[in-house]
Amino acid sequence: MKKLSIIGAVIFSTLILFSCSTKNSFVVGKWKIDGVGTMDTASSKNNLLAFGLLSMMSKDVEFEFSENGTFQISNQNKSTVSGTYTISDDSKSLTLKANNTEEGYEIIKNDGKQLQLKSVKDASVINLNKE
Repeated sequence: MKKLSIIGAVIFSTLILFSCSTKNSFVVGKWKIDGVGTMDTASSKNNLLAFGLLSMMSKDVEFEFSENGTFQISNQNKSTVSGTYTISDDSKSLTLKANNTEEGYEIIKNDGKQLQLKSVKDASVINLNKE
């Protein structure tokens, strides 16, 4: 009976550990920005130059998500922003917290190689490719 309790505890612990790690696993790793834009077509027509410049400036920006729920965003000049992230239980949203600021994103696309995030504050979209 004691062996069954130990085996049950091990299986339960493994399931808990596995379920916690898989929720974030699709985002863990290094991602490079592939483009920045908007889903608001009226805004994009009026700000085409601004979005073009923003896309060019963000080409060397890299996101790195760790399994422990931390992230780091860095650019070619080695400037960094660090903080924590959470993924919703349904894996449809991502929240970044850094320097007393919180940004929420809807996960539009996630196929393991590409991640598309739409800001919940506006229609801006970030396209990321896994390295």
